[in-house]
Amino acid sequence: MRSTFILLLCCMCFACAKYPGVPEKYHALLDKALETSGTNQPELAKALESATPEMKEGVAFLISYMPERDLKTMKGDDLLSNVKLAYEARNRFAWAKSVPDSIFLNDVLPYASLNEERDQWRADFYKRFAPYVENFLIEIYRMESKRYLPGRVKELAEQFGFRYRALSFRNNISNWGSCSADNNISLNVKLMKLPDEIIDYVILHELCHTVEKNHSSSFWALMEKVCPGCMQMRRRLRQYNTRI
Repeated sequence: MRSTFILLLCCMCFACAKYPGVPEKYHALLDKALETSGTNQPELAKALESATPEMKEGVAFLISYMPERDLKTMKGDDLLSNVKLAYEARNRFAWAKSVPDSIFLNDVLPYASLNEERDQWRADFYKRFAPYVENFLIEIYRMESKRYLPGRVKELAEQFGFRYRALSFRNNISNWGSCSADNNISLNVKLMKLPDEIIDYVILHELCHTVEKNHSSSFWALMEKVCPGCMQMRRRLRQYNTRI
């Protein structure tokens, strides 16, 4: 019994070591694909080994389901470049991260469709169209901010007795909001990608600055009064960033 267990453990370790970081469901497919690739096997193996932990599954997926002609001709650097740009785009835009893995792997990651020419199109597309996607999202956030935030700021100010002079919206990368010495509040348009309760936390944070101008103990005492559990909200806010 003990020897059987040890043998099983050794087999498992061998399987993991064979394709480190690659989900086991691809192992048999990779064996077959690499065997089919013939003299091009070192190129594909290089791409698989050089991929970052995040990209391992993407490279494994493409090799596992790659047409035979590509298995025999695809250069490792070309494959890796395609995968890197796909993941870079996915990480750059917040909405892209919500795309299910199944759609990303099957419909976004592939470098070509059926009999399309195999070329390095993704780098050109990314360079040309990423700014348009980014600007489009900013405008959506800006419109949503102007639609929702003025009413919500007014509602919370009236509920807790705060007074502010003016409200404006900006596309910042340094903060989620600010309050001037004259009690003019500025809010980041990208607040619209956050959950409602965290939006309220940011609004209340700036409204509290109309009373307490720094982050003293008095400020946090006021925050806790109007936003119970504010420190938990603060930690949650740190999970998000002010980029697209």
